[in-house]
Amino acid sequence: MRRCPGRSLGRSLGRRAREVGNNALVPDSLHRPTAAADARHWRHSRRAALWLGLCWLVVSFAPLLFARQLDWPLFGAPLVFWICAQLAPLAFLVLVWRYERILDRLDRERAQGRVDG
Repeated sequence: MRRCPGRSLGRSLGRRAREVGNNALVPDSLHRPTAAADARHWRHSRRAALWLGLCWLVVSFAPLLFARQLDWPLFGAPLVFWICAQLAPLAFLVLVWRYERILDRLDRERAQGRVDG
């Protein structure tokens, strides 16, 4: 056990710091992630970034690659214009939201790996 100032405790443990309080005794195992938890976390976060980045490239460039096939008029402009101007930014927001959810889940699993492992 070691003494932890409340400020660094709050950063490393989040909600747990409010339960424990400032300058409380906290086991060292809560401060050191296991090597397996770290390796799994970074492997899965890189994989998520890669797949969502590829999805972003497809959403961004696929309408441009098929612009001639998507040349149907819609409200006075080609369909590819509406896809690029309206749907691509919405798809980007969905991808960012999904990335946040994936990394939040991975962070929770890593924190559990600290305590259990």
